[in-house]
Amino acid sequence: MKNDWQFKVIKGVLFILFGLLALFYPGATLVTLVKWFGIIILIGGILLLIGSGIFKGIKQIHNFVLAEGILDILIGIAIIAYPRFVAGAVVVLFGIWALVSGILQLVSLNRLPAAFSGRGMILVNGIISVLLGLLMLFNPFGSGKALLVVLGVYALFHGFSTIYAAIKTSQNS
Repeated sequence: MKNDWQFKVIKGVLFILFGLLALFYPGATLVTLVKWFGIIILIGGILLLIGSGIFKGIKQIHNFVLAEGILDILIGIAIIAYPRFVAGAVVVLFGIWALVSGILQLVSLNRLPAAFSGRGMILVNGIISVLLGLLMLFNPFGSGKALLVVLGVYALFHGFSTIYAAIKTSQNS
């Protein structure tokens, strides 16, 4: 669309604001994002409870929708009440995944034919995955903040490039 460049500029500005928050306040930004996630789950649970009345005549579905709504409300409240714990838990899960994935990659090297051309890449990726996994397991909140800083840099780049592209689009219209 020729006339949507203003919206793209707004989108770019929002990404830049998020990027700055993530860079300068990574801990607070991480906690805020987790809280927003909790609010979304809580609202979803409330909507499921309200909507479960639609399925009242169908007992099997009604009970599942009702149970899901109650579960979402409880999980949403827990996430809002304990955002640092949730942020740490998510990072720990990613850490476990990275560690196990890296170990499996390193072990798989012994089973690959010596002539396999991708051995070096698998070795490097396996080592990085193991190191990243250990870092995330031993310092989950610090790792979460570090990941948010990387996301902040990306958001800044994305924001500025979106604004640049929008301005160029408006000039060519």
